[in-house]
Amino acid sequence: DLRIGAAGDSMLFERASDAFRSGQAESFLPEIERALPASRDYKLWHLHGLILRQLERRDEAIGSLRRAVELNPAAPNPALALAQTLYEAG
Repeated sequence: DLRIGAAGDSMLFERASDAFRSGQAESFLPEIERALPASRDYKLWHLHGLILRQLERRDEAIGSLRRAVELNPAAPNPALALAQTLYEAG
């Protein structure tokens, strides 16, 4: 089960990242959203926020991006994505 543990999060992140790059990320949303409640992987939360932002679901994206920043405040990409999304949301 990909939802169990960091190894599962990492595998899911890699698959979802490939899908994001190829424009197919929306198909991974249900799987990502099942994994998120137990995940402490900031990259998975960040990717979830990026997908939601791409779908113009900015309010939801902000929550996921904030969680990514909470999990790893030193990571620049989630913080930048959060700032951009807040700006876009007005």
